[in-house]
Amino acid sequence: MRVIFLAKKPLASVIIVFDKLRPSLFSLLDSIKCQKADFAFEIVLVSEVRLDPSCKKRLKDCRIIEVPAGKGIPFNRNQGIKHARGRIIAFVDDDCLAEKGWLSGIVAQFSNPEVLAVMGRVIVPKSGFFGDSVSALGFPAGGSIGFEKIWHVSPEGFTNHLSTCNCAVRKSVLDGIGGFDESLMLGTEDAELSSRLEKKGVLVKFAPKAIVSHGARDSLRSFAGWQLRRGRANFHFRKKVGKVSGFVMLRFWSSKNIVQTYLFDPKIFLIIPLLVLSFLLQQTGFMLEKAAQFRQAR
Repeated sequence: MRVIFLAKKPLASVIIVFDKLRPSLFSLLDSIKCQKADFAFEIVLVSEVRLDPSCKKRLKDCRIIEVPAGKGIPFNRNQGIKHARGRIIAFVDDDCLAEKGWLSGIVAQFSNPEVLAVMGRVIVPKSGFFGDSVSALGFPAGGSIGFEKIWHVSPEGFTNHLSTCNCAVRKSVLDGIGGFDESLMLGTEDAELSSRLEKKGVLVKFAPKAIVSHGARDSLRSFAGWQLRRGRANFHFRKKVGKVSGFVMLRFWSSKNIVQTYLFDPKIFLIIPLLVLSFLLQQTGFMLEKAAQFRQAR
């Protein structure tokens, strides 16, 4: 095993962005540092928080990039890409945990020179009836139902979607396409990047054995706020990508998969209302953002 976190020429850079210093960040870092790899990699932390010397000492194995607060996640990720030294850029959220073999599983896909982007699997540990019902809706990145039932995956193992809680892209591709759209401050920046990659003919290799875990949203308040924000973000996403009929059809297809998968599960009595509530809240968020943008334009 050869793990060099501060190598001058790492093969891979793991980028983690955060706006608050949460205990989950340190748990994630421990899970990454325990990865067995026969290549050098670096961990790049992009922080909106001004870290004190004692905190920086705890993070001494990481490269720390401090950025202004309030510029948005796409901006922060682009700063990480700008400063990354690896040829492969991996993204993981600060509230995830990397399972054994995660990074090697991601990087191994790039041994094929035709693979330009990789999407890993996200699993959601059981958290109770409500949280399990939310993760059954495919949140986040496929949730407990699985990525393949929320997004299409070809028989050859390719998809057209990236979720930045567990993915990787060649740095040359990100540089060539201009990174993330920094105007999408409310979200959907990974979906918009996926759309541009697809238009460039870049397919995403799905790596189901490259796994991170992510906690479920286990309260109605958290779920509702998140869906409203997704709806607001969808307004800006639609302005960027234009026609969204394909995404609407995908939503119907994935909803059918959810119902069929859990039809005889007791959670179905909560899953169906949550599906409906998700749609209504996202539509509400969309209309609220549309009205807000109209007022600003006047």
